[in-house]
Amino acid sequence: MKLKGGSLKPPEIKMFLQASNEEKAPKQLDDYTLDEKLSNLYGKVYVNEKLKKVVLAFRGTGMENLGTDWLNNLVFAFDANAYRLTPRYNTAVKMYNGAMKKYKGYKFELVGHSQSGVIVNNLCSDKVQNCISLNPAYKNASLKDNEYIIRSTGDIVSKLAAPKKYLNSVLYPNWTKQHMIFLEDKTGNPITEHKPDILDRLDDNKKIGRGAGFGRTLKGYTINDELSGGCHCDEMKGGARASNPWVEHVKKYAKENNMTYACAIPEAKKTYTKVDKNAKKNEMMEVLKKKWRSDINKNFTTVLRANPGSLPSLRLKFKTRNKGYREYMQQVAPKMYIKLTEKIGKSN
Repeated sequence: MKLKGGSLKPPEIKMFLQASNEEKAPKQLDDYTLDEKLSNLYGKVYVNEKLKKVVLAFRGTGMENLGTDWLNNLVFAFDANAYRLTPRYNTAVKMYNGAMKKYKGYKFELVGHSQSGVIVNNLCSDKVQNCISLNPAYKNASLKDNEYIIRSTGDIVSKLAAPKKYLNSVLYPNWTKQHMIFLEDKTGNPITEHKPDILDRLDDNKKIGRGAGFGRTLKGYTINDELSGGCHCDEMKGGARASNPWVEHVKKYAKENNMTYACAIPEAKKTYTKVDKNAKKNEMMEVLKKKWRSDINKNFTTVLRANPGSLPSLRLKFKTRNKGYREYMQQVAPKMYIKLTEKIGKSN
């Protein structure tokens, strides 16, 4: 099995989840190597140096230590926010932060099962390529654009995710098809329906997550690149609903050429020039400096030379100026700056 791209296939997700459940997890999964220093009982870190990709796999509830892991489920049942204070959650955060620091610049995938669906949901952000949960224990959690849920209709634990499915299917039908995958209950056994084995019911070649490919068809529907990140997913930060220069450029190109947003992405890429975020800031700073220079010459230098006795009133005026103004005066009129700052400390 070869793992490629920014998405995962059902057999790959199952492989990582199974490894997360093993205390002595495999040190090698195809081209992925287990980071034994970062991994722990509740989660495993697998790294692919060729693809510069990291997969963090979080396991479901375990029975070790006299079943104390079930206490975390009880905490979540009573208060979802209190769950973030549990040792289980803090262990996951420590693993996540350690991996982010150690593998800076790599692509990250989060996968979780059952209780760990809560962890994946909380850790999911723009820093992560995809966040995939199997039968997650959700309680009215808000879903991110890069978050994907797979659940059996016969699973009890993830039942609270169903209302979200209905609401999203009305508001965002294309988004829902990709991000909420429901599998038909085939056994009638809630324990069986909760296991990672249900992933075998999906097409082995089905790709789940951003990076699944432009215009690729999966069982009767098409990956919507508007919502999956498109060709410039680093700049998209949320898809077509985002607001940034890249998205606005694609929208304008699509309108001018009578194209859909998704079809315009590869063509717009050819004419897009990244905007220097600091250019406007630097331009405004130069305007301010010009204004400050005029103010310093007019209101301070000229007045003080004409009337040395006005120094106390000028000190007060100088004191009320902002930090940037005072720092600039120190550069362009150091002698004046010394005179104005003299004795100000004593007068405070």
